[in-house]
Amino acid sequence: MQVLRFVSTAIVLSAATFSTAQAAFTYGTNPFGDVVGTGVSQTSNLQGFSVPDFYDRNVYSAPYRSQAGGALYFEERWNTPQTITRVVIDVSDRASEGTIYVTHTLGGALTSPFASYNLSSHSRQYALLDAAPVDTTNIYGVRVEANVPYESNYQIGDVEFWSFQKQRPNLAIGANLYYSPTGYFPSRNANVVDQDTRGSSSWRADPLRTGNVDPALNENYVGFEYAPGVTKLVSAVRVETGTADSSTYGWKNYIVQVKQGGIWNSLGQVNFTTGLLSGQTIHWMSFDPVNVEGVRLFGSDANGNNPAVSGGGLIVEDIAAFFVPEPTSLSLLGLGVIAALRRRARA
Repeated sequence: MQVLRFVSTAIVLSAATFSTAQAAFTYGTNPFGDVVGTGVSQTSNLQGFSVPDFYDRNVYSAPYRSQAGGALYFEERWNTPQTITRVVIDVSDRASEGTIYVTHTLGGALTSPFASYNLSSHSRQYALLDAAPVDTTNIYGVRVEANVPYESNYQIGDVEFWSFQKQRPNLAIGANLYYSPTGYFPSRNANVVDQDTRGSSSWRADPLRTGNVDPALNENYVGFEYAPGVTKLVSAVRVETGTADSSTYGWKNYIVQVKQGGIWNSLGQVNFTTGLLSGQTIHWMSFDPVNVEGVRLFGSDANGNNPAVSGGGLIVEDIAAFFVPEPTSLSLLGLGVIAALRRRARA
């Protein structure tokens, strides 16, 4: 049995120096209340890495297990009940398929199905799994089990256990790609808003070439735009970078920008280059809710974070966007509903 523990690191920056009026820009913390790593974990015997981890936000360190050894699983238990409304599963280079189980009793058997997943087609490399008709509260344990082998192996890259706001869609799906002309995609069908994190679906900045005077190389960006006239309320961005090629080649110091009124405004700059953040290929950012026409990651020579570097440009595999209601707005919404019912009753 392996006991795995991980301490989340959060960085909060004041956004007063940026061009929008957001109160705060936070990176390094999942805004959906991820409870993975807060209990006691165990797993079946693993292969591939000396210190494999299912929740280090590094998909490249994906643990695997040979078919002969039986199904690969990661489970976590708590002494106090948890609310888990969504499980997110990431895979790396191998396909994965399996089942998620939970228990609603302390020390109970993990036999109640929560959801099943299938990441075998390579059309998507991570899945957002909402609960089947099962109680999402009072959960004392959860097991993520890869039980369908591919290439004679089972593999799970990384997992997240969201504790609130289930069924929040990925607002980047279906949007239009938006990227600098000097960047490129290795494949004709590549895309950074399709939840496919393979190298063939990634964006890469143009390599820096000595003596190149192309002014477009002074800056690089990649992201998405909605159709003209369409805006969506966004307050969180999830980026995968360096997933398929190790975290060494991921872009880790980009500026997050949103498009408003046709203008790209900066929310804040991340720095996933130090401490526990340095090995992460999954990046979370959150900010005050804002209506946007698009989201992009931006870097330039002037800001010292241009991803066009010598030896090959830096990589982004996937960009996802979500709306996370603030507790105060949810409370106000509830009070509004109660007030409306009271007015109706008086009428």
